Amino acid sequence: MQSKEAIRKWMVNYVARLVGMPANEIDPRTALADYGLDSTAAAGLSGDLSDWLGVHLEANLLKDHRSIDAVVSFVTTQAR
Repeated sequence: MQSKEAIRKWMVNYVARLVGMPANEIDPRTALADYGLDSTAAAGLSGDLSDWLGVHLEANLLKDHRSIDAVVSFVTTQAR
């Protein structure tokens, strides 16, 4: 399993590319919906994160864990 910091960095960079913003402007505590991610983008992010980590993550992960920090916390404590 990747470290919390590595997962956070991966997600920040992913979201930044997705929404066309510099990574340093992505706040991991902000709800991803506030950056304009819709359900399709959220499912894609969940799938890509799942592939990167090598663990199964539900497609609706971001519905229950709305920020990068919330996802990181869940993934590092629950998903193995």
